[in-house]
Amino acid sequence: MQAIRIDSIGITHLGLMRTNNEDVWAELPEEQFYILADGMGGHNAGEIAARETVFHLIQSIKMMPKGSLTQVASYLNRAIQDASAWVYNLSLQNTPYQGMGTTLCCVLIYENHLIYAHVGDSRIYRYRQGLSKLTVDHSLSKHVISRAIGTSRDVEPEISIASIHPDDLYLLCSDGLTDYMSDHEIGSWLKQPYTLDRTAHALVEGALIRGGKDNITLMLVKVAS
Repeated sequence: MQAIRIDSIGITHLGLMRTNNEDVWAELPEEQFYILADGMGGHNAGEIAARETVFHLIQSIKMMPKGSLTQVASYLNRAIQDASAWVYNLSLQNTPYQGMGTTLCCVLIYENHLIYAHVGDSRIYRYRQGLSKLTVDHSLSKHVISRAIGTSRDVEPEISIASIHPDDLYLLCSDGLTDYMSDHEIGSWLKQPYTLDRTAHALVEGALIRGGKDNITLMLVKVAS
């Protein structure tokens, strides 16, 4: 099956108050896999948790065997669980890293479908004649995460499969964006016929103008028409 043509961009900003960036994003254009993580923990441990999670999943996707949609979704689910166990074990082996963890959101385009997953409060949106939030935050309240990668040996990611339409635009983002930009404001930018670069920078600038204390990271993934 011929791969769907995808355009994408990732961007991250330190924010106005932080001294280090604990957000990490990456992409595998050939595999059409896009991932974003927002680390948490002292002594720069959040950055390590995010980086290790993204690295682990990137390696897993590179080795992913072909299969049905449900088989690939199951493989992604297992890979996320393995990444969480890896980060958890690192935290046990290194005292400064104890308690570290990270949120995660990712999308994999496979056989004309979107397989998407998340843990924590990093979000995935879709713009298709209007904005839809595809994920529900794993949080008890604002900034109180109920589920994260690496904070325990086992984690249960949310995995879903959706059809893809031409011109779909997907947004992956950390809470550094959504804490300062409402869904209405995000949708207003995504509906504009701008380049992905201009849209990405406009969203980051919007969060900074509104206070932008946290790291701000986002990815835009656009399906060709």
